[in-house]
Amino acid sequence: MISRRGLLGGLSLLPLAGGLEGCAARAAALAQAQASTQAAQSTTTTSIPVVGPGSRWNGQALSGGAPPTNPTRTSAKPAILWLVPSDLRMVDNVIIGVDADANGGVKQVDFWVEGQVQTVTSPSIYTDTDANGKSRSRYGYWIALNASAFKIISATGEVRIFATAVPNNPAMQSRVIGYDAVSGFDGNYPMRVYPRTTANDFTLTIGAGGTYATVDAAVAAAKTINSGAPAEAPLFQFVSTGFYELNSAASNYGGGKGFATFVAKSGVTATLGRSASFSPTNTASWNWTPGWDGCEFRGSGIVFDQKNWALIAFTSKPSWFNGCKFTNSIGTLFSYYWNGGQHPGYGGTGANYWDDVTTEHVSHQGALGGQRYVQRVASNQYLDDYVSGTHCVVGTYVNSYDISGFIANYQGTPIGSLKIAGPAGATVSKDAADAPNGHLHLRVNGSEVTSIPLGFYASDNNATITALAAAINAFGSGWSATVQNARGAMRPSALTTNFPSGTAFTDVAVSGAGASFAAGFDMHVD
Repeated sequence: MISRRGLLGGLSLLPLAGGLEGCAARAAALAQAQASTQAAQSTTTTSIPVVGPGSRWNGQALSGGAPPTNPTRTSAKPAILWLVPSDLRMVDNVIIGVDADANGGVKQVDFWVEGQVQTVTSPSIYTDTDANGKSRSRYGYWIALNASAFKIISATGEVRIFATAVPNNPAMQSRVIGYDAVSGFDGNYPMRVYPRTTANDFTLTIGAGGTYATVDAAVAAAKTINSGAPAEAPLFQFVSTGFYELNSAASNYGGGKGFATFVAKSGVTATLGRSASFSPTNTASWNWTPGWDGCEFRGSGIVFDQKNWALIAFTSKPSWFNGCKFTNSIGTLFSYYWNGGQHPGYGGTGANYWDDVTTEHVSHQGALGGQRYVQRVASNQYLDDYVSGTHCVVGTYVNSYDISGFIANYQGTPIGSLKIAGPAGATVSKDAADAPNGHLHLRVNGSEVTSIPLGFYASDNNATITALAAAINAFGSGWSATVQNARGAMRPSALTTNFPSGTAFTDVAVSGAGASFAAGFDMHVD
């Protein structure tokens, strides 16, 4: 968490070392463009400096000069994370910000913008509106990219931006972000912006009264709409309220410049989902491959119903969940799916951006974990890991969070799910973790009397703890089983003697009064 330092103005522009190049007319035009946009910062608590490109930038990425070098680590470095998505289209001024702090504080953040360096010495609060028109405030180090100054040079180019956090403590090193990510969890990614005259180059309407009846037809059309070539950043607009079936494309197009944006017309709610029943044994049915890499799902009019499917599959670019909603029309507490287990996921594959999203009745490890950032996300009724591995989490909360597995596995005696009793010399062993193909072995004096397969899918024999108990009771010969604590709908492969849930165990004595076996989920919230 960054420290709460004073908010200061009076920030300066520092040109790239080596002096300015280019004709006087071009320099005057840049100065005039910057002056014309300098006053357009009424949404900020303090003045945000407006930055144009360095004099060498010609529209090509990195043509402005050599960006700063991230030093090889020899000591501690500050934490610094982007607060906005990459790949934005710059029609008007674009605000770029970072969160930065260090032990002893941060002296300054230097933004490298195609050769122009802007130093920001103090954080400030930037206030704007979210995708649904609600006011929001974000705390960080900010600059505004001068759209006019870039578009005078090129309205078809690409801008690269880097940010350097300089610590107060001289024993620490600076840290630079804007290069390719070191891992999926480090908060660093290339920051690209595209100067353009329009936010979206083509609009394709979907629904009753629209040009296309289905999502897949509209996405397919976007791939040839530009005189036989793909659009750069198409806008897919739903024009009628209703349920829209999601059929997977063979592959995703990845050559866009900016996001392909899905949005609902004012007053319209587009529910995106699948009609076919969920199939836990058919992994191909879990994902929706939209046909386009780098999608933005904007506004509360976009609602994903995850009842019968799971993840949105992206290949090479992150998605931006921006003010949309995830739900599950089953609508039950924590949304247990087949066998009392969990749906295999929701959200999108890979590390994505999450702004002002709401989720309810959807639960899965990794949905909000390992993301580029998660900001102002509100979740209701959630089971399993939450935001684990996501380094930038701001204004986010979860309500009605199932921590029974945590209590069982970390805080003392596990919660019993199945009690098994047997004759003299009876023991029970389990040979696999919470995975398919496991077995429960019933032994007497070391000799196996029966082996019972532990179901993992709904189509398996003994697919639930209740079914396993029935199989043990049917075996007889002095063996009995009792379901405990209403956990009979869970998978028997999740049974264990202690932490972690679902692990194998060997020769637990169950003679006489018997022994209890737990089944639960361990939890992580970072």
